[in-house]
Amino acid sequence: MASEKKLTISYSLKVPKDVESPLSQKTGKPIPPNDSVSFTLGNETDHYKNVLAALQEAKEVTGQDILTPWRDAVGDKEKGKDAKKQKAGTATEDGEEEEEEEGEA
Repeated sequence: MASEKKLTISYSLKVPKDVESPLSQKTGKPIPPNDSVSFTLGNETDHYKNVLAALQEAKEVTGQDILTPWRDAVGDKEKGKDAKKQKAGTATEDGEEEEEEEGEA
């Protein structure tokens, strides 16, 4: 009896501590920052076709279902930081811009 062959992808994301795990759209559960995902390679008759199909599924799942939600979660947190910095430095930035404009004229 042959064992079932699988393609396994492991990932370990280093995310800021204050970022909450995004929820999976498929399961509604938090997506862990460290995990492994396996994809079945199928039978031996069409080995290369099965490997290609597993690779395509792995790319889709890891990209859309794991990495993209994490990118969005971290990106949203970073946007909040940028907005705070802009509010704090608005007067300085305006003054610098005016000096640049006067220098160019």
